[in-house]
Amino acid sequence: MVGFIGNLDELRVNYPLIKKSALAHPDKTFLFVGPLNNTEYLELGLPDIPNIIFAGGKNLYELPQYLQYMDCCLIPFLCNTLTKSIYPLKINEYLSGGKPVIATNFSEDIQSFKEQIYLADTDAAFVKLIDEALLPQSEQATRDRIALAESNTWTARISQFWDIMKPYLDYPE
Repeated sequence: MVGFIGNLDELRVNYPLIKKSALAHPDKTFLFVGPLNNTEYLELGLPDIPNIIFAGGKNLYELPQYLQYMDCCLIPFLCNTLTKSIYPLKINEYLSGGKPVIATNFSEDIQSFKEQIYLADTDAAFVKLIDEALLPQSEQATRDRIALAESNTWTARISQFWDIMKPYLDYPE
């Protein structure tokens, strides 16, 4: 099971890449959980591809139930002006489940995860990395992904922010 959880809009999601991926891997199920806010997926015929499932939008509390059945997770974002500025919060959700993640190289922020995820510079690389991500994973790799997600909590981010700001503030500790 290859999965995606999030808003499936036309400004961020690379639908042609989804189609290429599903057609190249007919033996795998591609599950997309989230609202569909456009018609591009229909125009490309994605609902007609037998190994693609669009589950629609779900309650936030239901999402872990879907994530637990995903063997790897996708961030198939377009590389454009909008995505260049995106910090993908969903990566921490995926990693907190210990899941391997395949992403397009859409922003500088996603590059900060390159040691723990499969990062693709081309559509062909993205499609190929699906097989690699689905290879058996070591327990250490799973623990490393979970640890990375834990280091990206809001509490950790605020602490990092204060560490950066302290030298510029004139206030006692």
